[in-house]
Amino acid sequence: MLGGAGDIFTWGRDAGEGRLGHVPSPEYEEGVPIPVKLKKITEPMGAVNCGGFFTMALTLEGQLWSWGGMPQYLAM
Repeated sequence: MLGGAGDIFTWGRDAGEGRLGHVPSPEYEEGVPIPVKLKKITEPMGAVNCGGFFTMALTLEGQLWSWGGMPQYLAM
């Protein structure tokens, strides 16, 4: 979810692939039941898109960020 200030919030089950973008810790082992703001990305985003195993975000300047378990999708 993209917040009004360009912040990204994610929730759901990570399954150890990093798809949510949160640092692995015991508090996230069972999943994230409510939206939690990503802390590692500090620049404002203009768009965000999520798939079953990955998340992608686009900064307002056009830089693309991508994370999660998606090696089979990297061939472009």
